[in-house]
Amino acid sequence: MHSVKSTLKKIAGLARLPVAVAWASPLFVAFLLLQSCKRELSPPKTEPENALQSKSLKVEGNKAVDVKLVADNFVSPVGLVAVPDKSKRLFVIDQVGKIWIIDGAGNKLPTPFLDISSKLVTPLSPGYDERGLLGLAFHPNYAYNGKFYVFYTAPPPPGGPTSDAGNTGLPKVWNNMTTISEFRVSSNPNMADAGSERKILQQPHPQSNHNGGTIAFGPDGYLYIAIGDGGNKNDIGPGHVEDWYAFNAGGNGQDIEQNLLGNFLRN
Repeated sequence: MHSVKSTLKKIAGLARLPVAVAWASPLFVAFLLLQSCKRELSPPKTEPENALQSKSLKVEGNKAVDVKLVADNFVSPVGLVAVPDKSKRLFVIDQVGKIWIIDGAGNKLPTPFLDISSKLVTPLSPGYDERGLLGLAFHPNYAYNGKFYVFYTAPPPPGGPTSDAGNTGLPKVWNNMTTISEFRVSSNPNMADAGSERKILQQPHPQSNHNGGTIAFGPDGYLYIAIGDGGNKNDIGPGHVEDWYAFNAGGNGQDIEQNLLGNFLRN
């Protein structure tokens, strides 16, 4: 949906991205993995053998770091987002198309806040897939306007790309449609209004991988979008543009004119 291109600012590097946006996603993912991982970690070779025998790790000032299971029985949790209100709820992004709530008391609610699994490109591979529901961001004034935003991969549009950087000979068809949509909460604070979707950006994506997915509001009030580079490998193939340096044939991440792929966008 290139009609919204005039409202988007492409950001080629992290230098212009607010620090909060740059580290928010890795922190969320790392936190979520700590909550869901049940494997015992082996200590590094440089540590004493008994370094990790205790669940609590001693740190400076007689404080300790511990691991506690908060919630489970998700399919593929990829993000954890705190809602900007006073409810102390946490929202878990499940890649298969559902958003779950962990309430202020630490309980996972039995009904998802939002289920858009029917809107996703299918089928998602049960073993490994980089598509699906990938991002969630609440409007800074969510407590008053009830708006939130999601990043997901929808079914592909007809046709396909015309470019083929590197002359790979791969099929020139779209694999999915990167979609950023606005939703609103319903009269029930623990249930979104699934019929309130307003699509604010759609970008055809040529391959199944490298989809990006992180979205977050910066301190400037803009929504920042980490969109994928198109997929495949080495930034080449159908849907990738020619690069401007000899080391690599393709360069969606270096291009700022021919498409929106491989960049940070600001809305």
